[in-house]
Amino acid sequence: MHPILFEIGQIQIGSYGVCLALAFLINYPLFISESKRLDIPKEAIDYIFMAAIIGGMVGGKSLYLFESLLRDDFSFRHSFSLTGGFAALGGFLLAFALCGLVIRVRNYDAGDIFNAAAPGLMLAYGIARIGCQLSGDGDYGIPSDLPWAMSYPNGIIPTLERVHPTPIYETIYSFIIFAALWSIRKKLSKPFELFALYLVLSGLARFLVEFIRLNPEAMFGLTSSQIIAITGALIGTIILIKYRSWKAICHLEV
Repeated sequence: MHPILFEIGQIQIGSYGVCLALAFLINYPLFISESKRLDIPKEAIDYIFMAAIIGGMVGGKSLYLFESLLRDDFSFRHSFSLTGGFAALGGFLLAFALCGLVIRVRNYDAGDIFNAAAPGLMLAYGIARIGCQLSGDGDYGIPSDLPWAMSYPNGIIPTLERVHPTPIYETIYSFIIFAALWSIRKKLSKPFELFALYLVLSGLARFLVEFIRLNPEAMFGLTSSQIIAITGALIGTIILIKYRSWKAICHLEV
C-alpha cells in the first residue's frame, strides 16, 4: 500500500487524492469531445464541470462520514482528510443535483449534457478506485480465502486479514462498462438514453459488489450504497424501456 506517494515540505500528497485529480483531468477532455459532437455550448461545459467537481467532493465526503458513523469507525483525522475518505455514490448524487440545478437555471439541454458525461463518469470512477486500492482506505471487502485475496497492513485503515480487493474489482468493471458506453454512444442519441444505460450498468455492478464489501446495512438488509445504486438502475431501466433502446444495446460491438 502507498497511502502517501510523496511529501513536499510538511504537505503530504496522498495516492487517493492524486488518482481523484487524475480522474477529473482525464474525464474533462472526454466530456469536451462529446459535448462538441453533441453541439453543447462551451460555456455549459465549464459550468457543468465545476458543479460536478464541487458536488463530487462535498457529496462524497458527506456520505463517507454517514457510513463511517454507521460502522462505528469514525476517525476525525481520516474523515476530514482531503486525500481520502470519500464515498463515490454520495459524490455522484450531489454532483447530479448541482448539475441539474445549473442546467435548469441556465436553460441548457439536460439530455445531451448527461449523455456526454456518461462514458467519462464511468472511466473516472475506475481511476478513483485505483486510489482506494493504493491508499487502503477501508473500501476493501470481507475476509476471503481466494487466491487473489490480500491484506492491507499499511493502509490508511489497515487490516491483516486477507480480504476481497474490491477496489480492483470495481476498477475492472468500470473500465469494461466505459468501453461499452464509448462503443455505443453514437447509437443511443435520444435525451438521457446513454446516461440511462450508464445508470443501469454501473448501478447493477455496484449493487452486486456491495455484498462482499464492509459497508453496514442501512435498511431492508441493504447498504446505503446498494439503495442508491439500485434506485439509479431502476430509473435508467425506465428510460431505456421508454425509448425501446434494447435493439441498439443488443447489437453492441466493443
